[in-house]
Amino acid sequence: MTLENEPIASEPKPVPRDDSRALRDSLIVTIGGQLEQIAGTATAFALRLLPPERLGIYSYLRLFLDNTNRSSLGVSLGAVQEIPILRAAGRADEARRVADIAYTTNTLTCLFYSAGLAAWALLRASRLNGQPFARDYTYGLLAVAALALIKRYQDFLIAVLRAQQEFLLTTELAILDSILFACAVVVGIWLAGVWGVWAAVGLLFLFNIAYLHLRNPLRFRWAWDWPTATRLMIVGLPILANTAVFGAVLNIDRPLILWLLPDGERAVGLFSIAVMGTSWGLDLAGRIAIVMYTYFQTTLGRTRDAVEVALQAARVVEAQAPVLAAGGAIAYLVGPVFLGAALPKYAAGLPALRPLLPGMIVLGLAWPARQMLITINRPYRLCLATLLGLALTIVAGAAGAGKAGLV
Repeated sequence: MTLENEPIASEPKPVPRDDSRALRDSLIVTIGGQLEQIAGTATAFALRLLPPERLGIYSYLRLFLDNTNRSSLGVSLGAVQEIPILRAAGRADEARRVADIAYTTNTLTCLFYSAGLAAWALLRASRLNGQPFARDYTYGLLAVAALALIKRYQDFLIAVLRAQQEFLLTTELAILDSILFACAVVVGIWLAGVWGVWAAVGLLFLFNIAYLHLRNPLRFRWAWDWPTATRLMIVGLPILANTAVFGAVLNIDRPLILWLLPDGERAVGLFSIAVMGTSWGLDLAGRIAIVMYTYFQTTLGRTRDAVEVALQAARVVEAQAPVLAAGGAIAYLVGPVFLGAALPKYAAGLPALRPLLPGMIVLGLAWPARQMLITINRPYRLCLATLLGLALTIVAGAAGAGKAGLV
């Protein structure tokens, strides 16, 4: 690891292993995640008050907002990789300085990302003038450019709190956020349609930041150190590449549908019901992975033993497998029936649900191994495997779009 050759001013006391806390945090995040999913389902239903075409455009533009974190060029990921290891080794002051330098770098790089989105929106405006949904694309991109700065700070704050294993607080916020967002979406659509949804997104970001500041004393300071920022970038860029490729695997279906199917905006909106019916498994696995990632790092900081981290990841996969298999069987049997009755306007997208479900479950089972390989500094072999998966997804998706549409 990068940290092994760094000088240590005094002999720090490593943090002892605490499996009971790891189990407790996993249960907190898992149970909290299910409560959040219930409210998230309400939000998904509320969003479908929009016409499928506008929901499709919102889903497409939301990808640019959700990928805002990649604007840090890996610095924030490098910080989140190092902070738990430093804290586990008893170097808390150094961990705080790493967080401050990463915060400063994040802010500067996100400013460039936001400016780029705004410039692209204005350039597109003249070319889209007079075309259907031109305003939705142009002003939607401008909204994303403004919201990106707020989201970047919110997400980095949450990431550092998780790196400090403040999972109870971040889970409380996630549940509260999901409940408020469901209500805000209904009110926003009633008042202003899709623009009300964008307003609800911005207000929730501001609320989340305020809530975390009230509940936790963590604050970031402006700090700059070029060697540290460079090191974090070197550590984080391979992680960023992996998250970007994995994110592409998860999201490439929507751009393919938009580009390759007739009436793409409507097709993406219809496909969202299949995603809604299958994403629970990946969501559950991802929540557990978020918790265990910090415990993998803590194990590495405490033992410097990659094999111990790998065994820990294997135990997580074994524990997840029966839960995901049972949930997948239930979703396969009753998901299309329930969603078809609840959202008949989107029923045309339901045939894609069952073919999508097994892949989502297998991706969920792969998640602990992904986090383990990143923790023990093996990102390149992970990236190669994921790139092969992405290539297969693109080829199969492009061929399938012409032969069987959404299915």
